[in-house]
Amino acid sequence: MIKPFVTALLGVMVIVIIKAVRPEIALSARLCTVGVLFLFAVSGTEAMTDYINSFFGVSGIDTSYFKLALKVTGICVITQITSDTCRDCAETALATTVELVGKFLILTMSLPIVKSLLEISIGLIK
Repeated sequence: MIKPFVTALLGVMVIVIIKAVRPEIALSARLCTVGVLFLFAVSGTEAMTDYINSFFGVSGIDTSYFKLALKVTGICVITQITSDTCRDCAETALATTVELVGKFLILTMSLPIVKSLLEISIGLIK
């Protein structure tokens, strides 16, 4: 459970040392550290999704909304990491564009939920 945090601290130390000696390689070291930390996060979610899927399977609830929520959460995480990396490289405009693209992706993915809510509302009104 502490491995991701130790990895992050070691990564930061390596990045600071590399930035002082060879700044052009610092971005690669940063991306490698972020990739390893992302793998830690993804490996932890597999057990959680199995547990929640088994819960939904027993209850008979449709899992499509849960799967959609996981995808949206993944988009949020990837968008945040990418945006922060762009900001670290002093590319603020690119970071803002990445955030905008992430928001549009989430909006597009959530349209089926909005449609379902509208259908339920119309059904209640009738």
